[in-house]
Amino acid sequence: MDMVDEARAFCDGFGERRSASEERAALPAAQAEQRCRGTSSIQHAEGAVREAAEHEVSSSELSKWSEMVEAGISQYMRAHPDRFHRRVRRGIPPRFRWQVWKAAVRLEDFEMPKDYQSLSTRENPWTTYIQIDISRTFPELKSFDVSQQQRLLRILNAYAGHNPAIGYCQGMNYVAGLLLLVSDCEEESFAVLVCLMDHPRFGLSGFYRERLPLLRRYLRACDKLVAETVPELREHFIKENVQPAVYLHQWFLTLFINCFPLSMVMIIWDVIICEGLPVILRIAVSILQVLKESLLY
Repeated sequence: MDMVDEARAFCDGFGERRSASEERAALPAAQAEQRCRGTSSIQHAEGAVREAAEHEVSSSELSKWSEMVEAGISQYMRAHPDRFHRRVRRGIPPRFRWQVWKAAVRLEDFEMPKDYQSLSTRENPWTTYIQIDISRTFPELKSFDVSQQQRLLRILNAYAGHNPAIGYCQGMNYVAGLLLLVSDCEEESFAVLVCLMDHPRFGLSGFYRERLPLLRRYLRACDKLVAETVPELREHFIKENVQPAVYLHQWFLTLFINCFPLSMVMIIWDVIICEGLPVILRIAVSILQVLKESLLY
């Protein structure tokens, strides 16, 4: 099964027939999609973070998540994968988000490097580049202050020392930064970053390798999927000489963080972390479908 076939196998979650209660539960995601029309950068970021943090869910939905957490998220994921993914696509309640993300990346199997503290502060060939990018990460967020920037610096510096074959590349600052925003825990953010980067289920580090081999593969796969799903939009891009890399490069390198409101990004990340990296192909196509009319006319 090639990457495009794998993407087709994912249920995109936006066009499914849903009950009235499911539609109401999915409303925040739909509203976020509406707000993303014409958006090319993070806008009203503080408000978006507050909105994501205060995202209301129905009492019945919250009760379901509470029961899952009490039963053990990891066990529930294995016992009821389809039901779990349906709930994820409706949005994870913020109070449970970090617990779910940790379970989804199987953090319990991760062994924290014993030399994290020294890795995080020891200079390496990428330290200077990391320092430059730190101040550019979530500049709109007052909450992402100097102390948060220093924590992010240590996380990225530690990863570069932990995996020198990858080191550091622009885009990783947003990925690690969002983990820190959600968790507010430096060492857990580092651990989840390592899982996302190096675990075969995600393999995000392939996006940042020299010459970007995995990113190029995803760009080709997404272009093929767009041609099959929204052919009129792809024809329009060809006519206007817009290459897929023009928009997909930033979407994929930052996992959509630097491109859409954070309230929308949180829900997108729920799906990515719980279903695996290939689902970003379906997400990208779904976004293009939402934006199609405004792009064509």
